[in-house]
Amino acid sequence: MKKGFLMLACLCLLVVSCTGMAETADLSGTGTAYAFQNAVTRVEIATDADGVVTDMTLDQALPPFSWARVAVTEEELENPPEGVLVGGISLTSATRAVMAFSEYICIDGRIFQGTLRAEDDPWLQYNTEQTVKYASVDGEIEDLMDWIVASEENMIAYYEDCVARNMYICLEDGSPNPRATGSEYLVKAGLEHAGEPSLLKSTTDLSFEETWFNWDANLEAVYDSIIGTKMVSEVSDLELQKGEDGKSYWTTLDAVSGATLSTYPLLYETAKNAYNSIMESK
Repeated sequence: MKKGFLMLACLCLLVVSCTGMAETADLSGTGTAYAFQNAVTRVEIATDADGVVTDMTLDQALPPFSWARVAVTEEELENPPEGVLVGGISLTSATRAVMAFSEYICIDGRIFQGTLRAEDDPWLQYNTEQTVKYASVDGEIEDLMDWIVASEENMIAYYEDCVARNMYICLEDGSPNPRATGSEYLVKAGLEHAGEPSLLKSTTDLSFEETWFNWDANLEAVYDSIIGTKMVSEVSDLELQKGEDGKSYWTTLDAVSGATLSTYPLLYETAKNAYNSIMESK
C-alpha cells in the first residue's frame, strides 16, 4: 500500500514539474506581418520570455499614386503633354490639387505603363486617388495594385523594393523622367535621398496635415497601446471611447490608447498577427 502511495506521489510531482516547465517556456522572439490599406503596412514585434511586447516597429510603403506624381503647369493640366496622365483630386494635398502622373514608372528594372482608370474601376471606388492603373509592359502584371494585394509574398517584395528605393518615374525607354515631383510632401530634408520623393511613410514630411491630423502622434499612441502588453485583445474587442476633448480614442482590453486614426484596427490586427507568429513558433 505504501509502495503504491509513493508511486502515486511521485507521479503527481512529475505532472506538477512538467506543468511548471510548460508555464516557464521562453516566449521571446521576433515576428513580422504585412497588410494593405492604401499602403503596404509592415509591423515587426519583439517579445520577452514572458510573451510581453518589448519593442515594435511599424512603417508603410507608399503606392504609386503617392510617389509617381509629377509637377505640371496650368496649361499642361488643360492639355497634358506626352508622357503625362492627368486626373483626379489629391486627398493628401492641403489644397486638394489636381493630380498628374508619369505615364511610365520603373520598379526593380521592370517598366510599367499607366492608363487612367475607368469610372467603374473597383480601385477608384476604393480610393479616389487610385486614378492610374499601372501595367507592366512585359504583360506579366495587368494591374500593379491587384498584384501587390494578391499575396503577402508580393506585399513583401513591394515593401522591400521601397526600402531599397528600387523604383522611380521614367520615360518609355526606362530612363529617368526629368520632370519635377508633384508630391512635395514626400520630400524631406536631411535624408540620403534629399530632394527625391520618399517611398516610406517614416521618411515622409507630413507636417502639412498637422492642422487636422497628426500621424506621428498617432503612431506613438499605437506603440504605447501595444508595447508592454501581451496583446490579449482581438480586433473585435477594440472600441472607440470619447475623451474629454471630444475626440474618439481606441480602447483595448489593456487600456485606452491615444490613437484616433481610423486605420487603428488594421494596424493592431497586423501587430497581432506578428505577435501570434512568435507564439505559434513556441
